[in-house]
Amino acid sequence: MDSDPSGWLWLVIDVAMFAVLAIALTYGTMLWRFVGVITLADLGRSGVSAAMKALGGVSDPTDQPRQ
Repeated sequence: MDSDPSGWLWLVIDVAMFAVLAIALTYGTMLWRFVGVITLADLGRSGVSAAMKALGGVSDPTDQPRQ
């Protein structure tokens, strides 16, 4: 019987590493979204003055052309 288990081992390692990468990317994306939601909730809960202070200069008119 002539079988080489190293080919199967590389397949298992590649699939496992792909699964680890997919889980890490999913976890990172969920954490990034969750932190953004928490930040927005804290900003909204802290009062109008904090929101106005944070977003104060965003839409001020200027004489500069758009880039």
